[in-house]
Amino acid sequence: MSAVAMAAIQDAGFEILEHPLYSVNIARYYFYLLPKLKKYLKGQECEDDEAVVAAVQEFWVLTMRSFFLRKEFYAQKKDMPSALC
Repeated sequence: MSAVAMAAIQDAGFEILEHPLYSVNIARYYFYLLPKLKKYLKGQECEDDEAVVAAVQEFWVLTMRSFFLRKEFYAQKKDMPSALC
């Protein structure tokens, strides 16, 4: 950020928070899930937008169900701050 922008932010009373450019926990799941979604949708013929939404929702339900049944979910939950559990 430029010095002018930093001064304006400080004058307005805003606090600048230091954080990573992306969420490590979220990015890795999207990295793996989106190619799987593409593979899941491949070959399906959707007649309208509602059919696409329904197909994507079905994919998420199936994927999340299998995710929560795996042990990795519970290992990650132990690492979460208690406020998020």
